[in-house]
Parts: sequence; structure tokens; C-alpha cells
Amino acid sequence: MKHFNFIKGFLLALLFVFAAQVKADENILVNGGFEEWSAGALTAWGKDGSKASAHNATIAQSTDSDSGSYAVEVAGATGNKRLASKAYTLPAGTYSLSAFIKQSGDAAGAFRLGYAVIKDGAIAYHYLNDPTYVTEEWEYYGVEFTLEEVTTVSVLVMNSKVGNGASILVDDVELIALSTT
Repeated sequence: MKHFNFIKGFLLALLFVFAAQVKADENILVNGGFEEWSAGALTAWGKDGSKASAHNATIAQSTDSDSGSYAVEVAGATGNKRLASKAYTLPAGTYSLSAFIKQSGDAAGAFRLGYAVIKDGAIAYHYLNDPTYVTEEWEYYGVEFTLEEVTTVSVLVMNSKVGNGASILVDDVELIALSTT
């Protein structure tokens, strides 16, 4: 029986390693292309009613997309406005976060890309890159980050206040595990 349990445990460990390798190049985020909306609400993004939600932006569905049928417009304001994903619990490792972003309308806005760490049901802190100004064309932007331990995060695309209230369009957000431990 002891030998059977060892083999069972070994095979289970192999299955987890294989599953992690298969998913290494897949987007972790649900609805990163912003194709799924229900009654005007964006699926897997936005305010979820909890104090852990990092979302505080006014958003709208846009047909001006990088790919697919839709993108999301993040309205500008005098303060920072965050489009936030639902929370994901991720293993320790290195991740690539990317998005296609452009200005909405005539004014060039600015954004910051990153994540918020959720602990005990609340936002503990957030990491965001420096503000970057957008152009009239869809452009790819990306950052890499490392988590030292299992961490619950919410992906953020912030319409930065340095953009003087201009709205931005966001599409094709991806969170990819480059390596996990």
C-alpha cells in the first residue's frame, strides 16, 4: 500500500508539472479581449462590490478594437481611474502583462499598467509602471513582474491623471506566466 501511495503521489506531481507547462503560454485573464459584455457590464472586469476591487473607472464598450469586435473605453478624469480585472491567485514566478492601448478621440491620454495585491479582502498595495502617453494608433505595451510567493492580484490599466482627462481605449490584455515555482 505504501508503494501504491508513492506512485500515486508521483503521478499526481507529474500531472501538475505537465498542466503548468501546457498553460505557460496561455492568457491567465478571463475576457482579456473584452468581447464578453452583459447588460452593459464587462465580464470579469470592473467593480465587484467588494472592498478588494481596485476598479474605480467609468467604462464603455467600444467597437474601435485592436482585434475582435470590441475594446473598452476608460473615461478620463482629473484623477487616476483604474480598470481592474477580477482577482487571481497566482503562484510565485515571473509574469508578462501586456495590452494594446490608444487614445479615444482627439486628445492623447496617458496610462499606467500593473497590478494590485489583495490581502485579507482588501487592496494591500499596487505596482504600476510610469505614465506613458498614447497615440492615435493601437500600440503594444508590456511589463514584466515577479511574485516571490503565492499572491492574489488584480490586473490594472490606469487612465493616468497626467493625460489631462482624455479617455483611452484598451484591448487584448494578457497576463502570461513566464516561469513559476
